[in-house]
Amino acid sequence: MRYIFADNIIRWRLRHNLGQSEFADLLGVDRQRVNSWESGICYPKVSMMLKLCDLIGYKDIYKLVTEKITL
Repeated sequence: MRYIFADNIIRWRLRHNLGQSEFADLLGVDRQRVNSWESGICYPKVSMMLKLCDLIGYKDIYKLVTEKITL
């Protein structure tokens, strides 16, 4: 079972036709880091969560983690 956060970033990434490597490059992290977030192994640090919220256009970290967002 995936976590809501993982589903949210996967959906955003796929909607923008980005592979994990491209998404990682966009965020300035390695692909393994993105893979760990998408598999639900861990969450990004707060600074990266803020960057993701800004990128996605979603200003609420709590909702990004707990609610399926509409993109």
